[in-house]
Amino acid sequence: MRLRSKVIFNREEQDCAKKTLKNLLLGIVIFGMIEECLLLFICKNRLAVTLGLLLGVWTAMVNSVYIYRSLLRVLEMDEKNSVKAMRIPVMIRYCFMGIVITIALQYPQIFSPIGVILGLLSMKLSAYIQPFFMEYSMDAPSSLSDESEEHEEQSPWGFGIFHHQSEDEQ
Repeated sequence: MRLRSKVIFNREEQDCAKKTLKNLLLGIVIFGMIEECLLLFICKNRLAVTLGLLLGVWTAMVNSVYIYRSLLRVLEMDEKNSVKAMRIPVMIRYCFMGIVITIALQYPQIFSPIGVILGLLSMKLSAYIQPFFMEYSMDAPSSLSDESEEHEEQSPWGFGIFHHQSEDEQ
C-alpha cells in the first residue's frame, strides 16, 4: 500500500508515532517486571505465574503493534470507510485476547490466569503513563516541547478558553 498523504505520513510524524510505540512497549515491559516482582512474593506457583505474566505481556505487546499498524492503514482512508475498516482489527484483537485468556483458564497449572490478566492490563497502565515517557524521553522530538511552551505562554491556565483583556480592550 502506497502512502499518499503528506500531512499525516510525513517522516517526522511517522518517526514520532514509532517513538510512541517504542515507549508504549517499554512501559509494558517495565510494568510486567514490576508485576512479576510483586506476584513472586504473593503466589505459591511461581513458574505458572511467571509463564502467565509472560504470555500476558507478550499478548499486550502484539496487540500494541497491531493497533499501531491498523491505525497507520486506517488514517489513509476517509471517515466513513475508516470506521468500517477498524471494526475487523478490533474484533481480531478481542478474539486474540479471548483465546489467550481461555488457554490460561484451561491450563492454570502452566499459565496463571491472574498473571495473564495482569500482563494484559500492563498495556493499559503503559498507555496511561506513556505521555510521561514521551515528555522525559531523550528521544522525544523537540517540536512537541516547543509547541507546548508556546501554548502555555498564550494561556496561563493551560486552556485556550480563557482570554485576558488588557486595559486597552476594556
